[in-house]
Amino acid sequence: METKPTIETVLERLSAMESRITSRLDALETQVSGFGSRLDALEAQVTEGFQKVAAELKLMNRKLEIMTQDIMDMRARVRDVEHRMDNVENEVRAKAS
Repeated sequence: METKPTIETVLERLSAMESRITSRLDALETQVSGFGSRLDALEAQVTEGFQKVAAELKLMNRKLEIMTQDIMDMRARVRDVEHRMDNVENEVRAKAS
C-alpha cells in the first residue's frame, strides 16, 4: 500500500473541489443567461401590452370627448325648445285672458 504525502492529497482535493465549483458556476451562468433572455422577451411583451392599452385609452378619451360634446349640443337644443315652448305658452295665455 502506497501513501501519498499529505500536501499532495490536499492539492488533489483542492483541485477536485475547484473542478466541481467551476462546473457549478458554468451551469449557473447558463441558467442566468437563460433567465436574462426570458426577461427580455417578457419585457418586450409587457411594453407592447402597455402601448396597446395606451392607444385604446387615447381612443376612448376621444370618443368620450365627442359624446360629451354631443350631449351638450343636445341639451342646448332642448333648452332652446323649452324656451320657445315657454314663449308659445305665454302667448296662448295672453290671448286667452
